[in-house]
Amino acid sequence: MSLVSLAGVSKHYPGARSPVVNRLDFELERGEAVALTGRSGSGKTTLINLIAGLTPPDRGSVVVAGRRMEALDEDERTALRRHAIGIVFQNFNLLPTLTAAENLCLPLALVGAGEDAVAPMLEALGLSHLADRFPWQLSGGEQQRLAVGRALIHRPALVLADEPTGNLDLDNAHTVVELLLGRCREAGVALLLVTHSADLSASLDRVVEIRGGRLAPVGAGPE
Repeated sequence: MSLVSLAGVSKHYPGARSPVVNRLDFELERGEAVALTGRSGSGKTTLINLIAGLTPPDRGSVVVAGRRMEALDEDERTALRRHAIGIVFQNFNLLPTLTAAENLCLPLALVGAGEDAVAPMLEALGLSHLADRFPWQLSGGEQQRLAVGRALIHRPALVLADEPTGNLDLDNAHTVVELLLGRCREAGVALLLVTHSADLSASLDRVVEIRGGRLAPVGAGPE
């Protein structure tokens, strides 16, 4: 069974002329790394939010880790995200009142896990010397590396990364993607990475593009 399965999923926002996602089908296998591309406004973030259970579909089915998102209540969707999903945001979304180490402790506390993984993760991120710094005291690249660690530290089955390198220069972008992909492959975590960069996409298992509300392999002809 696929880790993520979308069947006939549609999402239409009030005032929009057409659905942003239209009868979309998608499968993501356990441990697979997939790049998601598409023009601005094509529905990439909507698709991430549908999979994460942050946005309900108007039609169709979204199944993650064997659970149908539309059949769960908000508490159940929150619990599924806490245990099975890690999310990396373009704008970091780190808690400004917590130190780097405390930002990593939080997802562990939410699932009732100990803090033994925090020091090794900080070392893997190259942030051990910044453990007591607050997010505003870190560079953009350091903040995004911390955001990657926060998404991975509770050992999710799935990581959703919504343009995590959009605010970074090319060198930092490569560092973050290599770190994210390397940690996911090491732990057998599935990865869906939203990016506009063909260069960054090249190291993933496959690339899909959202257009006209549906997904197609990159390089495929028009629908």
